[in-house]
Amino acid sequence: MIVNSYAHHTASSGYYKEHNKLSKFKQNQVIIIEFRNLQQLNNIIQNSLTQSEKTDINAGKKLLLLNCSTEANYKFNTLKDIVNLNKEYVKVLSASPDIISDELYIHFERLAQTTLDIVPISPLNVLTSKLYINFNLKTRPHRLATIALLKQHNLFELGYNSLYCMQEEWDYHLSTTKKYFDISDDFKLDSLPIELDKINTKSNPAHIKFSNIQKFVTNSLLSLVTETNYFNSEPRFLTEKTFKPIALKQPFILVTVPRTLEFLRSLGYQTFDGIIDESYDQEFDDKKRLNLIIKELKRISELHDNDLQLFKSKCLPIVNYNYDLFKNKKTFIH
Repeated sequence: MIVNSYAHHTASSGYYKEHNKLSKFKQNQVIIIEFRNLQQLNNIIQNSLTQSEKTDINAGKKLLLLNCSTEANYKFNTLKDIVNLNKEYVKVLSASPDIISDELYIHFERLAQTTLDIVPISPLNVLTSKLYINFNLKTRPHRLATIALLKQHNLFELGYNSLYCMQEEWDYHLSTTKKYFDISDDFKLDSLPIELDKINTKSNPAHIKFSNIQKFVTNSLLSLVTETNYFNSEPRFLTEKTFKPIALKQPFILVTVPRTLEFLRSLGYQTFDGIIDESYDQEFDDKKRLNLIIKELKRISELHDNDLQLFKSKCLPIVNYNYDLFKNKKTFIH
């Protein structure tokens, strides 16, 4: 039974409902702390968690669940030491294999499954006019760098792109991006923000209905997924951005932290190695990894006629397998 929750999300309740058969949960009342960063965790421990609750946790009367499954900003290693409570009754829950935790809970996989509101039509089964789809809401260095390289290699017009960067924010984001990536001095975007549909700027993208983006997906060969995390110093972290092309039967390339495809396969999914060059997933140099991704996208853009049909036919059983696995999943705890 949850007796108190310091949470801003639905992830904890979803996890608790799925895991309520655990003897430890049945025997103990549960206090949930859901946090985005160490500062927030420390603030809750010091200012919100009562002395009575701390006493009960130390005595084993209550179980403390530390949930960082909705964010993965840092590679937390010593969360149980930070809270300074009886470790036997502190449980750490994360969505990243790079965060030391008791269990993995893939919250955004579950969220994507529960919000799937259509029967998808794979773009592999229809004639598409666009090479890729690349949705971006929040401007991050790797996302702006991706847009810049797409422009540089004449790939930008071949895809659906969005980037919610306001004109007055441009100089800041461009200078920040140049700290990490080699961006041409003459790179610019003619108009900002780049919008495909108001749903990409006015709604929480984690909760966008699949039916609202299907028209873009079914007209684009693959999804170029610019995940939340990218840099090698960040933990691997899968959000709804990755699970949307899976749910819509679309091949994908992940612009994210190295070894994330490896992590996705550990969850049971298949990727496209041998059809798409996925060597980028093993490249730990952040600049080189993005260049490898753009190089592979360029190669795919040059497929025509029989080669393009062969590409589609090889991808089709994989997207169907992934969709069936995703749609029929019963547990998101690993």
